[in-house]
Amino acid sequence: MDVLTQGASPIKLRAPIKGSNTYCGPAVISAITGIDTGEAAGVIRGITGQQRVKGTSYWGCRGALRQLGYGTRVLYEAERGKGITLAKWLKDSKAIRTPGRVFLVCAGYHWQIVSGRRYTCGRIGEIVSIRDARVKRRARVARVFEVTKA
Repeated sequence: MDVLTQGASPIKLRAPIKGSNTYCGPAVISAITGIDTGEAAGVIRGITGQQRVKGTSYWGCRGALRQLGYGTRVLYEAERGKGITLAKWLKDSKAIRTPGRVFLVCAGYHWQIVSGRRYTCGRIGEIVSIRDARVKRRARVARVFEVTKA
């Protein structure tokens, strides 16, 4: 067990709670923390200075999670459009994707959450299997973070 996950309590993955914001950044924060997407957008606005949250940078999402009591650790980074596909990452990460471990994935300019064989994002709006037809497995992965709660 590494230092980041020692003593960490497991994160319960939820479907995003719809609020006043429908974009993917606030949706993944909602799925991890349990706050609604409007509140998540407010936290992101406080960090980034954006008036409206329509797109979220990786540092905006990580900062919002940090402010809400969650830690993130970089597991994979690639230049935009040059990374492996989501399908390849899912195949390669099968051994580490155990239930209870939560991964924040930026693929195809879209934030999504993977935990074990479960998947959610703001576009789908519910928890589904990673094999669901709505999961865009051909999207190129730019970044993957593991999310933990102390």
